[in-house]
Amino acid sequence: MEVELKYRLTKQEYDKCLALFNSLSDCQLVDTEYQENYFYDNSNLELEKKRVNFRLRRINAKETKSVITIKGKGQNHVTLKDGVSRISEIEETIDNQVFDQMKNDPSSILNLKLDIVESLREELTAFDLSLSGLELEVDETEYDFGTAYEIEVEHADPETTRAQLEGLFNSHGITFSYSKRSKFGNLKAREII
Repeated sequence: MEVELKYRLTKQEYDKCLALFNSLSDCQLVDTEYQENYFYDNSNLELEKKRVNFRLRRINAKETKSVITIKGKGQNHVTLKDGVSRISEIEETIDNQVFDQMKNDPSSILNLKLDIVESLREELTAFDLSLSGLELEVDETEYDFGTAYEIEVEHADPETTRAQLEGLFNSHGITFSYSKRSKFGNLKAREII
């Protein structure tokens, strides 16, 4: 089960966060990565109907890495509420050549009739906030209908993490809202909330 806090930012607040995290002595830039994400389903959208997504991701950072992920709502779990995302996730690293083959011809690998139904690109900057032991991901996601800015923090105790992070935001005048929809949800709805 993946548990994440998700904060929606404006472009101005996103820039303020990057400046803040770069200026804090107990905060270290881990990496900036660029991602390509491809979401697959069949022509009847069977996965979407079950509230599951099948994603192929290429991460271009210090080293190129390819990952295959299946995310689903999970039984009796709310996907995203009050900025806290709880979702079942299975993720595996795959060979970069397998990624290329699946991207170009998914049925050749899985012997399934799948197509790319959506895709997006994003820039993710990760910071390690040493004092709190948090790794923050500051995302800029470009859709063809707009750009979303978000901070994500994966942690088993979201309420303690929320108090720490929101205290930091408030003390530096950074305004935010809770993300109300996943990146894939925004992509499908063609609207950022």
